[in-house]
Amino acid sequence: AEPKLAAAAKAMRAHVAGIRAAFVGQPDEPRDEATRGGHHAHLRYALVGEAGAPRPAWSSHSCWLWSFFVAFVFVLACGLVLVNRDLLGAVPVHSIGRASAGEGRRDIVVGRATNASISNNGTATTTAPTTTTTTTTTTTQSSTTSSVSRTLTTTTATQTTTRITLFCFLVFQADTGEVELVRTALALGAGVFACDDHMIFTDRAYIVTPSPSYSGVAGASAAVATILRRNISDDQVTGALEHMLNVRTFMTAWQQVREAGKYAHQDYTVKADPDTVFVPARLGPTLASMPESYAQHAVYVQNCKTSFHFFGALEILSRAAVTVYALGAAKCKERVSWSRMGEDLFMKICLDFLRVPPVAYRWILKDGYCDSAPISCASGVAFHPFKLPDGFAQCFREATR
Repeated sequence: AEPKLAAAAKAMRAHVAGIRAAFVGQPDEPRDEATRGGHHAHLRYALVGEAGAPRPAWSSHSCWLWSFFVAFVFVLACGLVLVNRDLLGAVPVHSIGRASAGEGRRDIVVGRATNASISNNGTATTTAPTTTTTTTTTTTQSSTTSSVSRTLTTTTATQTTTRITLFCFLVFQADTGEVELVRTALALGAGVFACDDHMIFTDRAYIVTPSPSYSGVAGASAAVATILRRNISDDQVTGALEHMLNVRTFMTAWQQVREAGKYAHQDYTVKADPDTVFVPARLGPTLASMPESYAQHAVYVQNCKTSFHFFGALEILSRAAVTVYALGAAKCKERVSWSRMGEDLFMKICLDFLRVPPVAYRWILKDGYCDSAPISCASGVAFHPFKLPDGFAQCFREATR
């Protein structure tokens, strides 16, 4: 066994010497082509052996040499990949913190690009267009070796509450106690005089002056009444289903409202009785809570919890409903037996006949003829009836306190 091992060791040394000579040559050996060919033959024999030659006993060492060769190729390939990565311009993360002034980059924030620049200390600053509804917040996180900037853009929705505008009117008799109620409302800036626009009607030429007994609006000016094209005293009470037969009077008033055209510039039209304490500042937000489309379509507001739900102390119609009613009232007069009706019942029946839908806000009117007389004016939109100026003024002040 010992001679065999010695022979194997000798052969191993010979092959190793051959491999060395193939790669680097022998010391002081001439580098001619013949010598190199011999070296290459030694290398080929060491790696694969000669064709048809028997495998030497130490051929397992060839596997070791193959492994060494594969590892060498793998390391070489990895080196090439790293070199190529640098050539393609990839920037290591730690280099961001050392960026010089004026260098630029691009941040993608919620799907859009914003320009950014990096200052001397490596802090990123983002510049975004400013709008009235967008708030931009920049958060920067940095360390000694890196600086990472995250920009969060928060859009704040601005909710705009629609302001409802009102056109209001009333009809009064010039030779009755209703005059003092209208003068009190004018002095206090109450009722129709607090709407965005208004008209007052009476059956003869009349100028309403503020009552000196009540002060509410400094410098309140006089109001000129529009002459109603009908004598209000012609309305009869005998045999009435309601307390007053005033269908023709208010049919005329609504027709004149349409002809004047002021209502067309406001969202809703309100007809109030002279003895109704009406607070427009409370009605506006109530109507604004309804869908915006209501102001664009023909609707009327139910205001009473009992009976037919539409009492004349406070009648509320959308702009389109006023037009529908003014154009269709004559047809309703032909189809409806109105001679013993009050104007509110007739108007409710007519609006239903003309297919104007109602909107139920039956709490806004506190009326002694509807449910019970108002005990307090602290809540609600309108209060009826107040036949005396003192009670009228007290209710209004309580409602607006």
